[in-house]
Amino acid sequence: MKTFHEALKMLVLVSIMFMTLAELIASEGFALWAQGPSGQSPRQLVEEAWQVINQDFLDPTYNHHEWLKTRHEILSKHYASTSDAYTAIAAMLRQLDDPQTRLMGSAELNSTMQELTGELADIGLADPWVTQDQNTGELEIGHLIADSPALKAGLRPHDVVAAIGGMPTNKLSRDEAFMRLRGLPGTPVRLLCAAAARVSPSASYVRFSLCERSVALQGASTGELSAISL
Repeated sequence: MKTFHEALKMLVLVSIMFMTLAELIASEGFALWAQGPSGQSPRQLVEEAWQVINQDFLDPTYNHHEWLKTRHEILSKHYASTSDAYTAIAAMLRQLDDPQTRLMGSAELNSTMQELTGELADIGLADPWVTQDQNTGELEIGHLIADSPALKAGLRPHDVVAAIGGMPTNKLSRDEAFMRLRGLPGTPVRLLCAAAARVSPSASYVRFSLCERSVALQGASTGELSAISL
């Protein structure tokens, strides 16, 4: 079985990092996954999270924050439990204002891994190419996977998803939304979308195991040029 790190490379997800089997951080621009050592204290988890961002976050200004000062602030506090540490880490990551740099729980992580291995299917809306509006909670599509059900049905970049399976996206976190999009191959999921006249505002899409075919190759008649779509 492939490691999580290897599976992420297969999907060209530009990022993943960090720490225990139950929690991880995803950060744009690199791929890294490391299991936290047994017996690690809550304070050590917070320190490790800071170190990962310090070493690998792409923005050298850390969203215009004094990152060394952030380290001093978070390590000056007492963390009585792992839960306290995760709360502190999540707050620290919010300073970066990057939707791809976030703390994921075990349920979200398991759902992602099941999609990578083909146990769960999707309709072609993939992380990290979907963003969530912090005010409305709506999901905006940035890219659709080649030959996916959503692309075939007429959804396009910049279309907006307002509900998944009857659940408004403003009641879901971004990772919870992805969990609702996933399901067994061949099962339907209904989306409420704003997509001009190309698709019905409320339409059902059949999930497809995208790991079976996620690359499309189109060659020019001369054989000199080709286009590869992911």
